Amino acid sequence: MKITPFSKNRELIGDQLTRARDHHLVVSTEHEIDLTEVLPVLARAREDGFPVTLASYFIWSTGQVVAAHPRLNRHCFHGWFRRYEVDFEEVSCTTVVARAGAAGEEILLPLLLRHVDTLSLRQVGSALREAKTAPLESLPQLAAIEQVKKAPLPLLRWFSYKARTDPRFYIRHFGTYGVSSNLARDHGPVGGHTFGNTGCAFLPGTLREVPRVVDGAIVPRWVLHTLFLADHYVLDGADISRGTEALRVRMEDPAVLERALAAA
Repeated sequence: MKITPFSKNRELIGDQLTRARDHHLVVSTEHEIDLTEVLPVLARAREDGFPVTLASYFIWSTGQVVAAHPRLNRHCFHGWFRRYEVDFEEVSCTTVVARAGAAGEEILLPLLLRHVDTLSLRQVGSALREAKTAPLESLPQLAAIEQVKKAPLPLLRWFSYKARTDPRFYIRHFGTYGVSSNLARDHGPVGGHTFGNTGCAFLPGTLREVPRVVDGAIVPRWVLHTLFLADHYVLDGADISRGTEALRVRMEDPAVLERALAAA
């Protein structure tokens, strides 16, 4: 038997999930996005040297959807005597990039893309590639995490308190909505549930080739299984339906991707 104390990295993750559990009414819905027509366009763009991946296209697409559906951009905060919701009036996305630390432990680095709805697809792709490939010690997110790791427990509790009560503090550190960049191909879960600290979050999961009926025939299609999280304090079923359907329609249309590539 080997007993290992929790690392500060795991403590930080646990603190985030505890805050989400205690202060948000998170519901989740599962969705399928048929990317059969889009994947060849992405592949050709990469062959031409364009810095785009399915993850960066997903993030860019969510920015456009949240801007078009501003109710998705709200967040619930907890004051001393009441709850209140905030419309941030800017669309900023936080995603997470997994990197291997010096000791071999996987570190989850936050990547905040302010005003993501105004960024081009090239800018989103370049930012994501920089976070994934730049020397770890050169990334400012690592320095911030290392600083937090040295903080005593009361300071971590203060950080969590500020995140759930102070909109300006929150947007500076977390943006206005979240996206997971944990995409997998052919393997991995297709559903589930988790907690979230945002009004909404998009969690792309597994891309699989599956049989689908098209024009009366069973054909293979590449389908991305996606989980959508919503805080029921500020979002209802209609908001979820409109937002997720808008994302599906946008991402399944290769013409949308081609226009984004041409505009970069």
